[in-house]
Parts: sequence; structure tokens; C-alpha cells
Amino acid sequence: MKALGHDLHLDSGTLTPLLKRLEAKGFITRERSDEDERVRLVFLTTQGQQLKSQAESVPEAIFCKSQLQMAELQQLKASCEKLLANLQK
Repeated sequence: MKALGHDLHLDSGTLTPLLKRLEAKGFITRERSDEDERVRLVFLTTQGQQLKSQAESVPEAIFCKSQLQMAELQQLKASCEKLLANLQK
């Protein structure tokens, strides 16, 4: 969960309720690590894998609807990453 929170830029107070809802809907399972009981591992269920397959088409659909060139999207992404880095300072 720690790595997931880092990748999504979410703290545990935001991430934990979200994961609990995903688990209640059957998309993920959360388990304690055998090596370290404090560590929670997150796994996709079969239903979660199916949702992941559907979600893989989302970036292309966004790209098509944006009507922006790839270079423009890359510049936008770089600007957003710079903004995020500045806000985290």
C-alpha cells in the first residue's frame, strides 16, 4: 500500500477508504505480508482484472477526444509534473 500511495500521490487517510470500497465491490483483496505484519499487500481479483482490461482503452479515448497533438499532451504532462513537484516542496 505504501508504494501505491506514493505512485498515486495519496496519503493513507485518503487511500485506505478508497481501497476498502474497492475491496467491498470485489475488485481487490488486501492481505498482510507474511514477512512484516505492518505491510498490506493489494491484489486484483478476477473482477478487478476484467475492470483493468476495460480501463486500458481509456488513455487512447482521452487522447482522441482531446484533439491535441502528442507533443502538446507531452508538454501538458511535463507541466503538471512540474506543478506537482513544486507543490510538494
